[in-house]
Amino acid sequence: LVQAEIDAVKTARQQSQRRILQVYDRMPKAVLKMRRASHKNHNRVMHEARELLASIPHPQFPPFLTTFWKAARYIIQSLTVVALGGLVIGYLEGWKWYDSIYYGLITASTIGLGDFAPQTKAGRLAAVV
Repeated sequence: LVQAEIDAVKTARQQSQRRILQVYDRMPKAVLKMRRASHKNHNRVMHEARELLASIPHPQFPPFLTTFWKAARYIIQSLTVVALGGLVIGYLEGWKWYDSIYYGLITASTIGLGDFAPQTKAGRLAAVV
């Protein structure tokens, strides 16, 4: 009786191992099949999106307006960098926010009136950078 149970356990273990190997053998095929289906679906969706975007009329702006917005964008970016630099130095020096922005604009424009100047080593280092 004990030997029959041991044989039954061995047989069940072998069958289980065979099933697991079969699952693992089939898994790459199933994953590849899912990837292909997903890729085809992705391509179809992207194609439909491109067609939809192409069907929407694009507004035509006059060239001077496009040039104006580009220039305004660059000016705003430059002023933002200058203001942030002034705010950093003002924070290090303990100045008010509007004094810091004033310092940044005066310094960046190379006017340099001298009414605000960094006094601490950290402020001077930040001004040099």
